[in-house]
Amino acid sequence: MTTEQMYALYQEGKILKEVGVIAGISGSAVYMRFKKAGLPCRPSSESKRKSGLVSTADMYEIYVTDGKTLKEVATIVGISATSVRKRFIKGGLPCRSISELQRKPGLVTTVEMHSIYLKGKTLTEVAAIVGLHNSSVWKRFIKAGLSVRSISESHRKPGFQRKRHETFANNGNRSSGEWRLFSIFCSLGIPFIPEPQSCLKRKDGRRAFPDVHISDANLIIEYDGHYTHYTPEGKENDAERDDDLKKLHNIDTLRIGRAEIFTDNVLTRIGRALSKVA
Repeated sequence: MTTEQMYALYQEGKILKEVGVIAGISGSAVYMRFKKAGLPCRPSSESKRKSGLVSTADMYEIYVTDGKTLKEVATIVGISATSVRKRFIKGGLPCRSISELQRKPGLVTTVEMHSIYLKGKTLTEVAAIVGLHNSSVWKRFIKAGLSVRSISESHRKPGFQRKRHETFANNGNRSSGEWRLFSIFCSLGIPFIPEPQSCLKRKDGRRAFPDVHISDANLIIEYDGHYTHYTPEGKENDAERDDDLKKLHNIDTLRIGRAEIFTDNVLTRIGRALSKVA
């Protein structure tokens, strides 16, 4: 297609991108050919011109009445979500106070999500349905006092592969309790630092290597599986260590005993600890 033929389409009202689709080239290539031929283009950008076909009031009606997100409105009118939001603000039109991602799942209650979960879906599958992160679904269940399956979601499904955890086994042998903690946080998608990758200084200069360190939440999870943790001396040492980390690094410590590591209670305790520091 010649430059003259493309320019004729452009003068008919098509935008550069539409002309490019017909000609089999990009919109920027069309623009460069027009510029090289000395043919004037419309002064405003293509996205602004197209969005001008739809008034701000019309876009806002779609946003409010139809319950569309900014991104969905932007897709309809052919501009970016940021441009839609700017036009709303410029026009004095209020946008929803919470993010679009959070607004959508809000249409589904925690009880409704839990009913889906009880039908056999995993946390990840429930999260995909409502548009949340799986850890957010889990926290909402814990906060509402709703039950969560005692085994990790990844273990419950037959497709689980242990390869996800192999990176944590490069430094010594892991106990079954430590593997349990790792699988919980991996399946929930909560980022954490495993022992011994996290190293924290104590008051007397010694170093502490937490089993699980969630740096974003300033929280440490310790699995007390060895019998020494339950002796008077061991309890005193653990309390002193926890106190040092709290005073020096403002990090809270949650200790999980061997009697509860494979029970429902461990998920509840971890969820409450994360809710407190969130």
